[in-house]
Amino acid sequence: MHRQSNSSRTHRFTESHSVATLKTPINTHKGKISEFICESCGKTFPYKSRLIRHQVIHTGVKPYCCHTCGKRFNQTSILKVHQRIHTGERPYSCDVCGKRFNQKSILNVHKEIHSVERPYSCDFCGRRFKQKSKLESHVIWHTGETILKSKQNKILM
Repeated sequence: MHRQSNSSRTHRFTESHSVATLKTPINTHKGKISEFICESCGKTFPYKSRLIRHQVIHTGVKPYCCHTCGKRFNQTSILKVHQRIHTGERPYSCDVCGKRFNQKSILNVHKEIHSVERPYSCDFCGRRFKQKSKLESHVIWHTGETILKSKQNKILM
């Protein structure tokens, strides 16, 4: 579904849309790209094509299979990342220490250890951390409780 600012109009995807149309946002409002909303989970996307690709996760269909271990996936991109486990491929490297990673997101988290900045602060004692995961482990030490996270990734106690 397409969300439009200040309007209750909705647009639904139909088979008559061309591939070119799928890669182009339908409307912009004050320079902001309109978003497409998944009716199943509420996640938003800037393009219809990304919404359609996402909606496969709600069907449970996993058509892509790892030929090494048989594990199945709903997207080819996720299968490709998975296969790096078997091949040992680590295409992303840290420009500071040279450590290599199989996923860009893991490299980005790793890079935080080289930063002087410590943006995560403990509400109990004020100790600061470079990584959110280290703060979360530390807070457990104070409370003895595991941390719950809301959908917005905010830390709840």
